[in-house]
Order: sequence, then structure tokens, then C-alpha cells
Amino acid sequence: MHFLNPIWLWGLTGLAIPIAIHLLSRKEGPLIYIGSVRHLQESNTSQFRAIKLNEVVLLIIRCLLIVLITLFLAGLQFNTFTQNEQWVLLEKEIENQPEVRSLLDSLEEQHFDKRYLAAGFPTEQDSLASNSKANYWNLIQELSKKDLSNVVVISRSHLANFQGERSFLPANLRWITIDTQAGEYVQAAYKTDGDSLLLRVSQTNSQEIKMEYKKVAASGRYNSVSKDTITVVISYSEEYLGEKNILEAALKSIQTIPMMIMEASVQSDQVAIAKNADWLIWLSEKNPPTTASNVIKATERNSPSLLSRLSSSSPQQEWSLATPLTVEQALESNLVVKLASLLLENNIYLTNDQRVLPEAYLLGQQDENPGPHHSTFVKADHWILILFLSLLFIERLLAYKRNQ
Repeated sequence: MHFLNPIWLWGLTGLAIPIAIHLLSRKEGPLIYIGSVRHLQESNTSQFRAIKLNEVVLLIIRCLLIVLITLFLAGLQFNTFTQNEQWVLLEKEIENQPEVRSLLDSLEEQHFDKRYLAAGFPTEQDSLASNSKANYWNLIQELSKKDLSNVVVISRSHLANFQGERSFLPANLRWITIDTQAGEYVQAAYKTDGDSLLLRVSQTNSQEIKMEYKKVAASGRYNSVSKDTITVVISYSEEYLGEKNILEAALKSIQTIPMMIMEASVQSDQVAIAKNADWLIWLSEKNPPTTASNVIKATERNSPSLLSRLSSSSPQQEWSLATPLTVEQALESNLVVKLASLLLENNIYLTNDQRVLPEAYLLGQQDENPGPHHSTFVKADHWILILFLSLLFIERLLAYKRNQ
């Protein structure tokens, strides 16, 4: 129960008025018709021995009318709680783990609907329920638009899946992270002199990822590849000098990767473009020239992603770089990792990355929206008016019949 104008509740003191009137009123005696009064002697009027309430039903009705008027002026409202749909979202890859199955059984007993943590939140029967990687931040934004009472997310919370701008967790969302086992993965095998291979191996767990190289005897177990050799050209105009310096520093960091050769050059005023370049980073308001290179061109910041793929009819890749680009944005968005993943086709840095984002960090990004139950207030004005008019009609009818 809630009042918009609670000061009007002082109007309930008006209940003393009908009570006082009824207490002080005297009930009329019966009317007796006589022929003459000459034989009647005058006597003193007998006083009431006690004060009594007359017409109790009328008194109650009139008190109720005053109460209804007061509640109407005070703006009476009632709370209504709605229990909406409840979801449990999980990644398909961890569905059969014993820990996850136990959680699912418990939540399904509480009438949670199982869905998968993917775009559109598909059900088990939905063909969209695939093993595709999801961007957790985008899914959180999509979840905040749903009218749900409770949401439980069960995921591996891999750091690689938190891409783009951070989002606040809805207050009705609980995030549960399932720890994954540490592992060692062979990312690539390189030919060396003789009958040997140089393996690029990643060792990863929930806290960190390490890269190391191991020399082993050549065998059919590994598919050997040649060294990663790419050519990158940065072409810029003066208004993009800051972006050029940041990207040049990022490329120098990538060049430190062992067994990877990168030839990076910088050109100003968009002069001669290297015809054999694998990638052209175009920092200019002008359109990039027609080239056989893959292109990364500067665009205005119109998407949450620092680097986003553009549709193109040509066989070459076209990517947009959101600008203006600052050092803080480059560090926060892991520009070096994203750029290395883009330039190196095998995407070695995000493959089998088992690092997770701590739950404490996610809870620190929780907003203050209403909780699991959505509370709304419903005005009682129309019900008060209907009841008031009904009681007023009854009161007038009784008062007329009883001469009150």
C-alpha cells in the first residue's frame, strides 16, 4: 500500500464528527394522539440516564464515507508484484559436465527455462544453438532488454569472449563461472634445418597464458608451416599522426614474436604504395587506392568494436579502425592482440585461451535496476469512487426512511 499525498490522512480525524452527532442526538419518543390536554398535569422533563449510540448502521456508513474521501485525496495505491519468466543460460560445450548438470537440475526444479549463451538465446531445439563463440558484453546488453525475473548465466567466462565496451550486469542476473582445466596446446609447427620442427606451444589456465617454443624431431603428428612473413604498410595524412604513432608502436610489439618476420613501413602523403604488401593501414579522409592488399582504413567511431570487418565484394579483406584512437583506448581494447590476431591468419593468440574474467570484476559492474520481481503501483481511485457512491446511496436511503 502506498499514498501519493499522505498528508491528507489527517482527514481521518473527521471521524469524530459523525460519532459526536450520533452521541448527542436523542431518539424521538412514540407519537400518541389524545383528544384534549386539559386533564394532563405539567411535570419536569426526565433526563437521559446515559448517552447511547442511535442508528449504529448509519453511523458506520457515514464513517466509511469519510474514510473513503480521505483515501481518495491521499492517493491510495496498491503494490503488485509480477513473477516473469526465469532463464538459465549456459554454453553448450560445458552442458554435460557433472557440476553443470547438478546446477541445471536444481534450477529446473525452480522453473528456470534452459537456453544457450548465444545471440538470440536459442533453446535446445533451436538450430542456432551452436558452438560459436559469443561476445559476453553484447549478450549482457541484449539480456538487459528482456523482461525477466531471474537470469542465471553458467559459462567458462573466457577473457577472450569479453570484447568491446564493458556493460553493467542487470541486478536480476547471477553469473557463475565454471573453471576449466589448464592445458598445453600446439599452435603451430615450423620447419627448421634438418629433420626438426620448432613447435609454438601455449600453456594456459584461468589466470594466464604463456607461449614457448620446443624443438622436436619431425614426424607426421604435426602439420608443419613456413615462417609467418607479412608486409604491412602504414599510409597516413598529418591529421592522423597520433593514430599512426600508436599503430606503429603496436606493430613493433608484434615484430618481437619469435619465428615471425614482419616488414613494416610508414609512408606519408599517400605516395607509392608497396604493390607486394599484405596489409595496408590507410589513415586518411580520402578513399584508399585500389590495391591487392588487405586494407584497414580509419573511420568514425560508430561501433563498440575497435576493429570491425567491412563487407566487400573483392577477395581482399577490408576492416575499419574506429577513430580517434587514443593510448588509453588502445590499452583497454588490447589493440596489440587484436591487430596480431588480424594480421596472423591462424589467430594464434586467442586459440585455446583459458584465461577467465573474475566474478568479482563482473559483480563490480552490476547496476542498480530493480531486482528479480518487478514492482508496480496500481491506483485505487476508480474503486474508491464506486464504493463511495454506493455507500452514499445506501446512507441517503436509510436516513430518509428513519428520518435521520
